[in-house]
Amino acid sequence: NPFYLPYYQTISLLNNEYYITKLAKQGLINIRENLKSKQPFSLEIEVPSIGGKEIKKVKEKSRVVEMLKKSIRIDLYANSLNTVVSIMENFLENIIKTVLMKYPNKLIVEIDYQNKKEIQEDKKINLRDILSAKTIEEIFNIIINQRLYKLFYASPESYFKYFKETIQIDLDDDLIATYIEIKATRDLIIHNKGIVNSMYIKKAG
Repeated sequence: NPFYLPYYQTISLLNNEYYITKLAKQGLINIRENLKSKQPFSLEIEVPSIGGKEIKKVKEKSRVVEMLKKSIRIDLYANSLNTVVSIMENFLENIIKTVLMKYPNKLIVEIDYQNKKEIQEDKKINLRDILSAKTIEEIFNIIINQRLYKLFYASPESYFKYFKETIQIDLDDDLIATYIEIKATRDLIIHNKGIVNSMYIKKAG
């Protein structure tokens, strides 16, 4: 079963991410509690300087406690969310690539872009890449990689529609909506410091 390995790897990566996030949270909580106590605790950390060399840096205890508080409440989960979305996108990409390599006739399925220019760009293939290929499989691989690169820059609605038409599997609408909201949240954290804006509302529905 060509789908088992990417499935197993994805589940393992998601479980590991969850475990490490919980472990890191507990570790940061322990450090914060140690800092709150009167017991001696080293705050000296090696950090990169402007010149590139590592130097030893000491921050005030109160400042470190505030940093830890923010990391425990927000940053750990934000970083984990970013990683989880990347893991899922890689999984979807592997599934689609496996099917397209096995059934290259499915390459005729078009991505549902917002405008005609993107549709025309999707159909362009670099002639130099084609001529340098030694086998038909290499040509398929070039076209598929190009398609996947563009696919995951399209909207989640577009690539789930492409996923459905290519793989011919019906996915639960609520499941898709949940994933789209999670990805919109990830984008919001990266591009707008987690502050809800009109773009988030448009993406998340």
